[in-house]
Amino acid sequence: MWCHARMVYLPMGYLYGNRYVHNKAEEDPLIADLRRELYPQYKDYSAIPWMMTCHWIAETDNYSPIPWVMKTVQNILARYEEWSIFQPFKKHVRKMGVDFSLEYMDAEDLQTNYIDIGPVNKV
Repeated sequence: MWCHARMVYLPMGYLYGNRYVHNKAEEDPLIADLRRELYPQYKDYSAIPWMMTCHWIAETDNYSPIPWVMKTVQNILARYEEWSIFQPFKKHVRKMGVDFSLEYMDAEDLQTNYIDIGPVNKV
């Protein structure tokens, strides 16, 4: 079964897995506008306390509140990401995941004759 969500997530997951960083983000006026719009309470984007913001949800978007168990697990996994003791294991697992994603995207391209749901897949 072909899944639209998977076709959008795979390239984004690939970029995240490789920790892609837009090297001219500080100079890009569009990114600066987005940062000001999304985080108006912060004048300096680099000063945002990301660990404190990970569970922020606008009331209008909170259709199904996140259970405390999920928040706890997310907090534990966020701390796990920071611990250097797990670095060799994380590096190996991340490489396996990124390689699998790339193979999957290549196979999807071949199977669909490079017909996609839009430009999102090729970003």
